[in-house]
Amino acid sequence: MFTWIIACWAVLSMLLSASAGFAALFVRDPARRADAYKVLKLLVGVRSGDGRSRD
Repeated sequence: MFTWIIACWAVLSMLLSASAGFAALFVRDPARRADAYKVLKLLVGVRSGDGRSRD
């Protein structure tokens, strides 16, 4: 059961990263790009186990 939880978290994390990365690179709206970069920074902090936000 624990393996399934970890696998689901990994898949969700990859999907969120892919979506935010796509928005950060290819969306024309500057506000949405800035938000996508914030999401990417948050996900990197969460996945690396840093425990703090990189503002």
